[in-house]
Amino acid sequence: MTTSLASIPLISLLPYFVTVEAPAVATPATITGLAPWQARSVVRTMLEQLAARISTTALARECGLSRGHFSRAFKQTFGLPPHSWRQQQRIARAKSMLLDSRHCLADIAADCGFSDQAHFTRAFKADTGCTPMAWRRQGLSAR
Repeated sequence: MTTSLASIPLISLLPYFVTVEAPAVATPATITGLAPWQARSVVRTMLEQLAARISTTALARECGLSRGHFSRAFKQTFGLPPHSWRQQQRIARAKSMLLDSRHCLADIAADCGFSDQAHFTRAFKADTGCTPMAWRRQGLSAR
């Protein structure tokens, strides 16, 4: 006796016509850094406006990225979050200004984007281990 296809339940034929694959495991997106044009643009903006307040959102918008994506990409590219990188640049500028003894600490603080001399002194000491005046004295005596 032969069986016709019409008499076989369709569900039993499914394994012959449909292959079921395990769902792909979701992997986190690979974090890549900023594109070269984005890195140049954001560095130029941050250095030109070192004393001004610039939000991370504004920098991200300049690069055409969301704030979170920009922050991750920036850290991937430069090794530091945007705020820390900018703080490092402010301290570097302050060091070069300190070696020119014509500038008083309050002026250096303002030119480098610190809210006041006390804020500048705290940030400088946290970075270098000494106060700006002590660093200036050491730098000038080494000349």
